[in-house]
Amino acid sequence: MADETAIATDGMQPRGGGLYDNVVSGQPGPASPVDIRFSLPLLRWRFFLCLKAGPERRAPRRLASERALHPICTVANLAFVVGGALACYLVFLMGFLLYASVLSP
Repeated sequence: MADETAIATDGMQPRGGGLYDNVVSGQPGPASPVDIRFSLPLLRWRFFLCLKAGPERRAPRRLASERALHPICTVANLAFVVGGALACYLVFLMGFLLYASVLSP
């Protein structure tokens, strides 16, 4: 009976060096080269922005699953991109106008 239990639980034991070990131990995986996180308080709302970049390490199956769960083409994402582009445009326009001495006192 002990041999049968050992055989049955052998498949449940974590193998060394796997991602499973990080999940079980609570340690995060390897860090991304770019990891920018900040909160932006606007009036009564607070927005959190996170930008991570680095080599892709997810399996193709997981990529397909996450693309189905979190599509990139949404109204909220479009509004965010348009708003960000508009904010950048306004900042550059104000800088150009200040440089051209149109707004100087």
